[in-house]
Amino acid sequence: MDDRYIQWFESLQKPNWGFDFEMLGEFWIIVYPLAVLAFCLTIYLIWNGMLEKRVLCPVITNLLFSLGFSVLVAMFPTLIFVVFLMVLYALTLGWVLAELANIRHWTALLLLTPYTLWVVIGSVSVFELARLNW
Repeated sequence: MDDRYIQWFESLQKPNWGFDFEMLGEFWIIVYPLAVLAFCLTIYLIWNGMLEKRVLCPVITNLLFSLGFSVLVAMFPTLIFVVFLMVLYALTLGWVLAELANIRHWTALLLLTPYTLWVVIGSVSVFELARLNW
């Protein structure tokens, strides 16, 4: 992780209930493999004609946000940018969940539950950081 990002993050006032970098690593070990499995399952089901192709667009969009979020935040460590990215990230996940719920494919939805909880926790944390530091 870029030192500039770490210094920026450390300079922010944080909520009492916030978490540190070590906790983030522990969450990622659990959440991201499940999310990758859910996205792979979704793509597999689309490939084999068991899911509609329209689900592919939100899945790929969210996957790109997921992969690029930390990199973009490290490159541009500003609170407004982080809030903007978090909103887009959560919206793309909502889009994925809405499409999967529409076609009632519960396996992928179930696998995405920990990832969804992680995004909700991350969103609340980002908005609380913004509230405390603006």
